[in-house]
Amino acid sequence: MLILLIVEVAMLLADFVLNTIDHEHAMTGIMLALYTGVAIFWTQKVLYRKRNHRRADTQESFNKENDEQNDKNPNTTRTIRTLQYVACAITVYILAPIAFAHASLAYLPSILWSPILAFLDYASMKNSVRGNNIVKKYVVIPTLSMLVFVTAPPVSLIPNIFSTYTTFVRFAYVPIHTLFFLLVTSIIVS
Repeated sequence: MLILLIVEVAMLLADFVLNTIDHEHAMTGIMLALYTGVAIFWTQKVLYRKRNHRRADTQESFNKENDEQNDKNPNTTRTIRTLQYVACAITVYILAPIAFAHASLAYLPSILWSPILAFLDYASMKNSVRGNNIVKKYVVIPTLSMLVFVTAPPVSLIPNIFSTYTTFVRFAYVPIHTLFFLLVTSIIVS
């Protein structure tokens, strides 16, 4: 949630400072810096942080034993699953009010983000999961990376669909895309 707050504040400051209607190239540079900073913060402060939690629940201990048989880093798996849940929930919370106000603006993003965020099992795509086959390593990961690139706002959204960084792009699309970017980054670095 802190990352989403950082993204929203950065978009608000960029809008205030640049008046982004006339400065699309500067906004693209800000977004590149924002995505880089978010990825570094996510991998160092969240994905690979030290965890000193005691497990009192027997079910969690059982799950930990099963996860360790198949996964070299079960904490990262839980973090990726939590991120996927948060991404789905935030997407619903962002797009549902837009659908009530302007249905055509929420329809296409819902069709795009629902299958990407909800239907894939990102935790099983990690590099640290034993038994990863060649298809996941050489087809799925590059395909997801290309999908992150293609769905990035400066690549296809701004020049083709919207002429400028609208309010919808800055405050609805960019946070959802940032969460998707973090999901793919998590499976690549883990």
